[in-house]
Amino acid sequence: MGRTRDRTRLERSACGDGVGRTEANTTRETAKRWLVTIAHLVEMWPALHVHDQETAYGVTTPAGAVAVMIGRDVPGADVQRAVVAGLPNVLAQDWATAARQIRESAARV
Repeated sequence: MGRTRDRTRLERSACGDGVGRTEANTTRETAKRWLVTIAHLVEMWPALHVHDQETAYGVTTPAGAVAVMIGRDVPGADVQRAVVAGLPNVLAQDWATAARQIRESAARV
């Protein structure tokens, strides 16, 4: 009896209070954190890559930068799909505007 109670307590502590926490909620929260991170990096992309000729010439739009980051940095297919689902349907060509759009989408996830 004690082992079962201890195990249940550990499972709850791993998932917060254990109430209403599911894998889908965790994936959604992870996707939201990635969207906020991606928004920040999209806003900074031109300045970060000004001296990196390969990236500077290869990625010329915010949508291209987002695709690179999701494919390169976001771990796991489930989280990648959740991040893509959380993106706005169309991103602006302006880097700062695209970052704002992604942040607004993240708030709705």
